[in-house]
Amino acid sequence: SQALRGTHLCEFEVDERLLWAKCRQTTRKEDKAYSLLGIFGIYMPFIYGEGEENAFRRLQEETDKPSNDRECIQHLRVTDPRDDKKRIEETKGGLLKGSYRWSLENSDFQRWRDDQQSRLLWIKGDPGKGKTMLLCGIVNELKKSMAKTDLSYFFCQATDSRINNATAVLRGLLYLIVDQQPSLVSHIRKKHDNAGKALF
Repeated sequence: SQALRGTHLCEFEVDERLLWAKCRQTTRKEDKAYSLLGIFGIYMPFIYGEGEENAFRRLQEETDKPSNDRECIQHLRVTDPRDDKKRIEETKGGLLKGSYRWSLENSDFQRWRDDQQSRLLWIKGDPGKGKTMLLCGIVNELKKSMAKTDLSYFFCQATDSRINNATAVLRGLLYLIVDQQPSLVSHIRKKHDNAGKALF
C-alpha cells in the first residue's frame, strides 16, 4: 500500500518486492517473475519454458548485480539477438528441420565446427534463398551440441537501421557474451564508467 501512495520502489527491500508476485496468477508461470522486471528497473530476456524457479533464479541474479553493471549492459544493448532470431522464425512461418539439416553433413561446415584453426564459414546466396533460416537452424544445433559453451550470434537486417551496421553487430555479440558471463562486464565497465552511454 505504501508503494501505491507514492513511496519510491527503491525504499523497499529486494525480498519484499519479490513477495509482491507471490499470489499473482499468470497464464504462463514464468510471467510471475517477468512481471517484476519493471518494479526492479532491470532487463532480462524472456525464456518461456524455463519454468518459474529458473525465471526467479535469473531475476535474483539480476537484482544482485551492482547497479552500475546493469546500467552498462543496458547501454550496450541495441537488441537481443535471441529475440531477433525468434521474430525471424515466427515471421517466416517457423523453422523446418529439413531446410537446414543437410548443412550439418557438409564437410566445410564440419571442418569449421570441429577444427579450431578454421575460423570462417562463408555462406553466400541470392536474397530470399534461405540463408537466414539456415543460420537459425545452425544456431539451434550448435546450442545443443555445445551445451556447456556460450554461444554468441547476431542477425543483420538491411531494412532496420538499428541492426544493419558493424557497430550494432559488435554490440550484439558483446551483449550476448556478458549476458551469459556477467563477470565479463567488468572489462567494459572500465571505459563505460568514464564515457557512459557515449562509449557505444
